[in-house]
Amino acid sequence: MFTSFYEWAFQQHGVLRIVNATHKLVSSGEKLDEYVVETLLEYSITVQELNKNGKWTPYIADDLQLELERLTIFGRVTYNQTSNGVYTARFFSPDFIGTYGLRTRYRKIGYTPLDHQMKIIIRPRRHNDYDRFIFGAWPYYLTAFIMMGMVYVLVFALLNQIPPKEKSS
Repeated sequence: MFTSFYEWAFQQHGVLRIVNATHKLVSSGEKLDEYVVETLLEYSITVQELNKNGKWTPYIADDLQLELERLTIFGRVTYNQTSNGVYTARFFSPDFIGTYGLRTRYRKIGYTPLDHQMKIIIRPRRHNDYDRFIFGAWPYYLTAFIMMGMVYVLVFALLNQIPPKEKSS
């Protein structure tokens, strides 16, 4: 018991680190400076453990979580292990714009705590990102075209009215 505590205290056992933290779009695989609201993102990290020989080896765990936070925790996603020591989490970006932190906090007895954070920016959609014709708005489109047609009918009626005949006395 004392030797395991001694090894942990002097960082000879249970030392963890995070390397290669990346975020990207799932659809295209590209890393952007700003992401649009409600898009599917992927965040990947590699967790390594220092063994007794002084070499970094992959750390295997099933309880790592990614926290998406603004001022408080906005959401939590459990990482999926894809290969040795590489963990990925997929999530939809929030529908609120702002700067978010992607934070990995891991505290386990017998291991050094992990606390890694990366910032991402979520922006609103641009005006040309929306559909040009929204099918749910057909009553408004129909009303606009009817009003334009009525203006043409009114102008035609005013321009082609027959002047009243003068009364002869």
